[in-house]
Amino acid sequence: MVRRLAPGAVRATQRRTVTATVTPPVAVPLALERRYPQVVARFPRVGLTRLPTRVHALSQLARQVGVAHLWIKRDDESGALYGGNKPRKLEFLLGEAGMRARRRC
Repeated sequence: MVRRLAPGAVRATQRRTVTATVTPPVAVPLALERRYPQVVARFPRVGLTRLPTRVHALSQLARQVGVAHLWIKRDDESGALYGGNKPRKLEFLLGEAGMRARRRC
């Protein structure tokens, strides 16, 4: 017999694993913010991601495609539960909402 959980329900063992592995990211200044400090005041952000992420060389794929060098940025490593450019945009949306003292974007 398969036991089904209600939508949104999480088993206690899963909850324990997630909370044990997730630590809040620190808002490390982006390269753009370090180069142009005036950007920080104009575009506030909330730290949700772990940046910067690594860059990997894809030498085999580069040879197959016929280029000298091919690199990929690992945006999937920007968070423990999520990754990519959507959380990065959300950092700026939440920063703007906080600046305007709003509860909803």
